[in-house]
Amino acid sequence: MEWIFEDPVPIIIVGGLTAAILGGGWIQTGRNLLLYLMIAVLVLTVALVIVERLVVTPREEVRATLFEIARLVEDNDIQAAVDYAHPDARHIRDMATAELSLYHFHSVDIKRNLRITIFPDHHPPRAEADFNVVVMLDTPDGFLTQRRIPRFVQVTMLRDEDGRWRVSDYAHDTPQRGWTTREDP
Repeated sequence: MEWIFEDPVPIIIVGGLTAAILGGGWIQTGRNLLLYLMIAVLVLTVALVIVERLVVTPREEVRATLFEIARLVEDNDIQAAVDYAHPDARHIRDMATAELSLYHFHSVDIKRNLRITIFPDHHPPRAEADFNVVVMLDTPDGFLTQRRIPRFVQVTMLRDEDGRWRVSDYAHDTPQRGWTTREDP
């Protein structure tokens, strides 16, 4: 049922089609009941779209966190990016700091194949995300200049005591892995 709060398109399609059918029935028969039902469906559809916009699901929180980390890396704010490491994952903080400090980033683009799986019964709640990303970067020694680097990234996140999602593990590989490991959810 969580899907209702993640995408307004099904709500709009079902509500719109139902209202159109009821409206067509009202035009054909002239029965006011169909008009009232059509109006009720339209009001309900608008209300559900508003609720969908107001409710933020864990999957949406994880997605927003990943895009925030990507923005920080793109801005070369490495310290702020590694601050998203889970407090119990010191090795991840150290690994990310060492790795990200080697480059000057120009862009970080998370691709559309982002897949997020939430494990709410895990203590603390856990999320796993995998996706392709393309970064544009330079190296300080000039060896790489405006180089476009595609990668496949896997991230494990844990929800901390404050309710924020933090990175507890990550790995990256060749981008082809994102094309070959896809499973239809």
